[in-house]
Amino acid sequence: MDGSLVSQFNLPTHYMSGIAYDNGDFWVSRYYPDPSWIYKVNSAGTILDDFQAPNNQPWDLCMENNYLWMADYWGDTLYKIDPTDGSLIDSYASEGVDPAGIVWDGNYLWYCDEGSGSVDYLYKVDLGGGGTPDINVPVTSHDYGTVTIGTQGLWDMTVESVGSGALVIDSITLSGLGRNTFRAPLHSHHDSYRNVRSVPSDL
Repeated sequence: MDGSLVSQFNLPTHYMSGIAYDNGDFWVSRYYPDPSWIYKVNSAGTILDDFQAPNNQPWDLCMENNYLWMADYWGDTLYKIDPTDGSLIDSYASEGVDPAGIVWDGNYLWYCDEGSGSVDYLYKVDLGGGGTPDINVPVTSHDYGTVTIGTQGLWDMTVESVGSGALVIDSITLSGLGRNTFRAPLHSHHDSYRNVRSVPSDL
């Protein structure tokens, strides 16, 4: 191998930022303008398929068996996509910020981000979900004091991931207030902060 150019072809548009090989074809992504877009092209550059990306800064792509993974730089998230129709299968928050590279080695998913301080990190991920996830809510009640009608009181409730595996919080049930549903991926030994609001409407 001497690094000489063998072939090339034009991509569908400008501002391309990721590439994944898929049985002779390629997946590429466009990060500007919004909304971002993902294309499947053949070795001649002909578009075979395309769909909107799940977020607006796709920085890299990879194929994992029958799924397409996307690392979103500003979204700090890894997305698992069904490449047959572009539908979102799952998403996971990156450990650090600005994930900018992702690859599947046949057994593990690898990605890199800005890590901590001046050191970037490379992560090896077991998609089988190894470990034992567990959570702790250190403070389970809050006194809002006097909240005037037409205003709101806020409480940043802390949820700690204290187990050895990642988890997803999908709802919180508060006494007297009912169940609130959402999606919050939470990695091992990380904290999540949920805004709990008190909004009185009458006396």
